[in-house]
Amino acid sequence: VDVLTDQTVTLPNGASTVASSISRAGYTLVGWTTQRTVSGTDVGTSTGLASRSAAQAAAALAGRTSSAGKAFTAAGGSYVAPTASEVTLYAVWSADTDTAYYVERYVVTGDGDLIALRADGTVERDADGNVVAQADPAAYAAGQRVSHQGVTDEYAVADAATADPEKSWINHDNTARPGYSYADHSHPYTARSKVTGVETTYATIATDGISGDGLMRLSLYYTPDATHIIFDKGGAELASGEIDSSWVAGDPSADHLTGSTFTLPGTADVTRPGYTLVGWSTDPIAATAKGNDSRSKADTVASSTADDPAAGKHFSVQGTTYFVPTDATVTLHAVWKANDDTTYYVERYVITADGRVIALEQDGTIPRSGDNTPIEHGNHDGSAFIVANRIERTGVTDEEAIADADTSIGTPKWRTHDNIVMAGYHYIKDGVTYSDLLGNSYMTVASGNIDGTGDMILVLYYFADENSTYTVNHHRVTGDGVEKDLIVEIISKGTDTPAISRKRSGVEGDEAYDPDFVGYEYKQTFTDVNGVTYVSHDVDVVLGDGSMVLNLYYAARIDVRLEIVAGDSDGNGSWSLGNFVSNETSESTLKISEVLATLGYVLPTRAGYDLVGWSLVADGAMGPSARGERSVETARRLESVENGEFVDPDAGEGDQLGGASLLAMLLRAFADENPTFEMPNAMFIEPDGTFLMPTSQVTLYAIWRARSDTTYTVTHYLVDADGVAHEVEGDTREFTGITDGSYVVDADGNVTHTYDPAATDDDINNAQVTAGEKPAGYYPGYTYVSDYDNGEGDTGLSAANLDGEGTLALKFFYTANIDTPYIVRHIRVTGDKVTLEEVIENLTGTTDTTVTAIPFDTETHGGFTGYTVIVDPDTPITLADGTLVYSHPKDNLNGDESTVLWLYYIANDHTLTLDPNRGTWTDDASGLDDDGRGEGSWSTYDGSFGVREDEAETSTDTLPRTFTYGTDSIITLPTEDDVKRNGYTLGGWEDEDGNVYEPGGAYTMPDHDSILKPVWIQNVYNLHFDKNDPVATGRMEDVEYTYDDPDFQLGKTGFSRRNAKFLGWSFSPDATEPDISDEQLMRALTLLAAGELDDGLFGDLDDPRTAMYLLAALADGSDITLYAVWDIEKHTPSVVGGVQPGGSVTIDPEAIEYGFTIPHEAVGIDVTPGYYLKGWLITINGVTTYVEDPDAIFNTPMTADIIFEPVWGNYAEDAARLARGRRFKYAGERIPQTGDLASDLAGFAALLGVAFVAAGAYRRLCQEP
Repeated sequence: VDVLTDQTVTLPNGASTVASSISRAGYTLVGWTTQRTVSGTDVGTSTGLASRSAAQAAAALAGRTSSAGKAFTAAGGSYVAPTASEVTLYAVWSADTDTAYYVERYVVTGDGDLIALRADGTVERDADGNVVAQADPAAYAAGQRVSHQGVTDEYAVADAATADPEKSWINHDNTARPGYSYADHSHPYTARSKVTGVETTYATIATDGISGDGLMRLSLYYTPDATHIIFDKGGAELASGEIDSSWVAGDPSADHLTGSTFTLPGTADVTRPGYTLVGWSTDPIAATAKGNDSRSKADTVASSTADDPAAGKHFSVQGTTYFVPTDATVTLHAVWKANDDTTYYVERYVITADGRVIALEQDGTIPRSGDNTPIEHGNHDGSAFIVANRIERTGVTDEEAIADADTSIGTPKWRTHDNIVMAGYHYIKDGVTYSDLLGNSYMTVASGNIDGTGDMILVLYYFADENSTYTVNHHRVTGDGVEKDLIVEIISKGTDTPAISRKRSGVEGDEAYDPDFVGYEYKQTFTDVNGVTYVSHDVDVVLGDGSMVLNLYYAARIDVRLEIVAGDSDGNGSWSLGNFVSNETSESTLKISEVLATLGYVLPTRAGYDLVGWSLVADGAMGPSARGERSVETARRLESVENGEFVDPDAGEGDQLGGASLLAMLLRAFADENPTFEMPNAMFIEPDGTFLMPTSQVTLYAIWRARSDTTYTVTHYLVDADGVAHEVEGDTREFTGITDGSYVVDADGNVTHTYDPAATDDDINNAQVTAGEKPAGYYPGYTYVSDYDNGEGDTGLSAANLDGEGTLALKFFYTANIDTPYIVRHIRVTGDKVTLEEVIENLTGTTDTTVTAIPFDTETHGGFTGYTVIVDPDTPITLADGTLVYSHPKDNLNGDESTVLWLYYIANDHTLTLDPNRGTWTDDASGLDDDGRGEGSWSTYDGSFGVREDEAETSTDTLPRTFTYGTDSIITLPTEDDVKRNGYTLGGWEDEDGNVYEPGGAYTMPDHDSILKPVWIQNVYNLHFDKNDPVATGRMEDVEYTYDDPDFQLGKTGFSRRNAKFLGWSFSPDATEPDISDEQLMRALTLLAAGELDDGLFGDLDDPRTAMYLLAALADGSDITLYAVWDIEKHTPSVVGGVQPGGSVTIDPEAIEYGFTIPHEAVGIDVTPGYYLKGWLITINGVTTYVEDPDAIFNTPMTADIIFEPVWGNYAEDAARLARGRRFKYAGERIPQTGDLASDLAGFAALLGVAFVAAGAYRRLCQEP
């Protein structure tokens, strides 16, 4: 513009509201200058920090003028035109320091998507943790960019290694991003969009000039890292060792870029039989779970919505899109859930009694043909029938299915009661093996884990009841068309086997003969006289429920033959006409006399016998003969049916056919007085009774009973040792007997009948009792002989038949026995005057002769050596309880075996010597001879059994002792309370033969003199060494020492202690003087072990002066602890001065270990008011030193006995000195207490040196004005 000289002009400013304003983006107009360059910088074109420096330099020219006017004028200021014809004013611009710029940050996902970060550097996620997609990342970044300020046109840096606090435009905005790597400007990244397939290159712009318009933007990019995704397919281990899960097309584990997405494997990619893949989880708990456990765990895992950016979603549904998280490695575990509808099957079979295996229908019934025969379809072989009739069940995979469970307790659906009750069969329990008669084995498998394949089959077996029953009814139809009493047969047989109907036959000799069917024969079909037709049902199959019934029908026979026999089995009493024989109608009623009269017969008679009646059984069938005694029993039994002995009250009422029915009896009573009793194998009819004709031919036999009033005599003779027979006077007796009876003498001379003693006839029993009594002249010790003198004299008659005439005489001879037993008792009386177990001698002799006891040879007879026999019966023997006994050597031999002889033997005396064998008798041993059985004495002796003459011993405590005892005396041996030996334990007492007896045990005195000596067992000591001082160091191992061990060695002491000398060993930890010196102990043990002890200090092994003797005596056979005894160097502190004006000091005079300081608790200081403790005079070994330190008494090491004297200070005197300008201050260092002598001495020397310096300084101060 043109202006006039000296005209004032208002220069433009930078305010936008002023019309004459001027602006520059990012800069502030400072003013105007006449100089284009200031300090070498162009004020108009400079930028950034340079412009700010130029602006400052230009403003500094404000006070200068020239022909061009003022050198600098502020913007908007007044400018006076100079005289120069032309002036150029240059704008002075200063770059702004708060110019804005921005940093935007992006991550490029593995799918090639660009995601702008939020201002805090994180990725925006929704409520479920998923990354929020950005339609326009740049627009999103505009709202989330990082704002900075800086100097215009300076270069801003967003990825500086460190932020420069002087420059706000240099920052570290490229902070680390998990799962991503920062890509600087030199590493552009090209990504392909997974959606569009378009490739985009992203290049970081981390630095640029800050534009003045405030719009400069820096862009930072992060590229995805590789994340290794591991897929754990899970599954459970099978019995084969394999895993039940498998990949269909291989393991998909691979690397994926952070932020990329891919489809998770689904049910088509991985399989596990019986399980459903729910999804994938970072939690492995459902990967290997089985059964119900997998279901609960799968539900728990699937309910989680957690999403960790680093590890990813806690759970993802299978087959869905998965967003790759930022962790370097992520393991996704399969989440398996067991199916609850996995199928399994139950097959059921019955095994018939004949070994056939029958598969059941699905409803549990047995398939049968028209005749009830079970139909076979194989055994667990997958046949069509078996498959069609399986029971299909479902349950949870890998849970245990049980087909024979108790369903009454609310079990799950795979616990079933498929083992239904099968009539006639028994369920074979799970795991039990059943073998049939053919050797085939079957085992029920009633439980098992439900296989995921759905093809698990449980197999239930039933075995046939061998005792299933069926009924066979036997119907007998009489000739008049009446059905007789039904005979029911219950037969046991295996279930589902052919039923057997055993048809009965009435023909004796047939295999199926049955006396109940005599007179009847089986018919398959027939019609009776009344026109009723009967059809037998005799074939079927045994049913398990017992419902099968067979009905068999029998038609009656009509012809029956009757024979009557009057004589006995020997023909006695027979008719002269012979036996009576006729044909009679079955079951017709007949009378004996009338039947006999038809052919001219009458009732028979027999001399000496009574006719009892008639029977189907001949008398000979009841025993070897029907004569005599036997006829009585025969008659009794055959007529006993009258009193019901053979009657079965249940017979004839449909009772089951069996063994008992063979005794069944049918009773038919008629109006007359002679009833008839009938059964299949017996019948009794009164002599003229009425009877029902049986259904088969029959023979009736006369029943004869012998009379019992026939007399006979019996006489006895005794034959002495000389062969002379003597009739027993008054012994001839008369008896009555049974006709044709035989009478004998038994081995004892008793007269007995031969008939059955169960006879009920009173007369017969009375006769038997009388005959059975022993005769008055019977003698034991005699033996019956039939011919005592070989036919030279009378011959005995011991048995004869009683013919009923009363002339029978029986004679019996008896000779004296030569083997009549008697006893000799041999009784020993021991030295204790008690008897031992008797020796019994069993001998024999001739009855009624004198026998004498012969003594045993006491020199050779075992057990009697050491004894003397007493033969004289008048010599008394006194027992321990005072009882007198005598021998009884001879007596008469009685025939009743009651003779007993006895001999007594008394013990001989012997000596017992007890040798202590280097042991010592105790005071308790004085009572060893106080037993009243012998005198004890001390002795010396010599012998072969380790015996010595002990001339060196002077005390009887070590001598042997001798006692006198009788053979077999019981002596209680001494114990360790009676005899001791140091270093040894009494192990027993040994005799000459090497036998060892327990101490205190019972010793039986032998039959000779005896010597016993102790068995000494060396003690074993465990020597434990205790250093007995907490400061002492070193280690000594325990030493095991066996007393008198020749190989023992002991090392030197292994302990040491500062400031101390080792003195020796003590048995007490509190001892101050040793019991044993180290040298003494070592010498004792070493020399003792080597056998080199001398007679000086240590002496003999058993010398009480030896160390080990002392150890043994103290330890008494137990462990020993030796405590080290130390001589520790200690010194005693003391205080002098007593009570002084400044106060008083007391000190505990207890000695203190060398090098240690006095503890505070040992010193008592009492300070007078106005005073204070200033220091100490310390006297060591006669040299006194002053130390101005109140704590010197606590800091001075005790290297000798030390005397402390306190030095007191007065506050008033100190104040006066200070007023005079004399001041002295000293701060000393306290010497720490220590146990280290070297450091203590050094510290003490330093303390003394400080004290000396302080003292010199004090003196100099006092001399100065």
